[in-house]
Amino acid sequence: MVKVKIPASCANLGPGFDTLGLAVSIYNTVEINSSSEFSIEVLGEGKDVLPRNKDNLVYRSIKRFSEHFNCQLPNFSLRLENNIPLSRGLGSSAAAIVGGLMAANQFCKAGKSKKDIFSLACQIEGHPDNVAASLVGGLTISFKKDRGLFDYQKVKLARNWQPLILISSQRLSTEAARQVLPNNLTYSQTVFNLSRLALLVNALSSGDLSRMPIALEDQIHQPYRQDLIKGYGDLISICRQNQLIGPVISGAGPSLLGFVTQDQGKNILNKLKKAIARSSLNYLAKLVEVDTIGAQLLP
Repeated sequence: MVKVKIPASCANLGPGFDTLGLAVSIYNTVEINSSSEFSIEVLGEGKDVLPRNKDNLVYRSIKRFSEHFNCQLPNFSLRLENNIPLSRGLGSSAAAIVGGLMAANQFCKAGKSKKDIFSLACQIEGHPDNVAASLVGGLTISFKKDRGLFDYQKVKLARNWQPLILISSQRLSTEAARQVLPNNLTYSQTVFNLSRLALLVNALSSGDLSRMPIALEDQIHQPYRQDLIKGYGDLISICRQNQLIGPVISGAGPSLLGFVTQDQGKNILNKLKKAIARSSLNYLAKLVEVDTIGAQLLP
């Protein structure tokens, strides 16, 4: 038996479109067992909608690993425990892919590194930001190298802040969120986001959050996606009235990501919960930690 724990991830973080990823402390587990009879058990999020056959993304990732690295797979069954909400901008598909590949690597005794797994995961997912964060944890910067291959760099973070996420009851597919994006950007938009991205990485690594409201600004994707998110404007107002830094759209949305200082986190969380309860908005406010390890094997 092999069991893997995989964190959720928030991508983009405002200006870092398709570049930044942050691993947070909401987890899925993938358990693979030797078995003469194939089966998939799904618990938690997606238990009523995720396929229990060979169309399942975890299963497809395991098979892709065996084909890509030419590894022989014994017969197996899967048990999936999901806490990452589906289609909410929290990296559920990346977690499924990473979990499947990590489990296959151990189950086949292939001995592949996380760098090897990252490369294959990006091929399956199509973009690297969520994959990198779920795989290695922390804040990651993903980028393309020669021949179109992806790589990542992990950023050392200050410890005086933590993420606060607002999980929407709405589902929004990444494909739908990408369809509203423009085909071209101006130089001014590009420079605007570059300056904010540099400020943001510096703030999160130094712990100086004074520039965060500016650092989280974006002109590349959020202005085009906000109309897809129910109650977006009202929720932003509530968050700012209650001193949440940000928030920004997490990944493709519709969930949002904000930041708090460690000493104010619980106070702001409680105020947000009360304000949301008084509104007609259907969001769950959750204070989380940065997961610094990423996907890991469990005993």
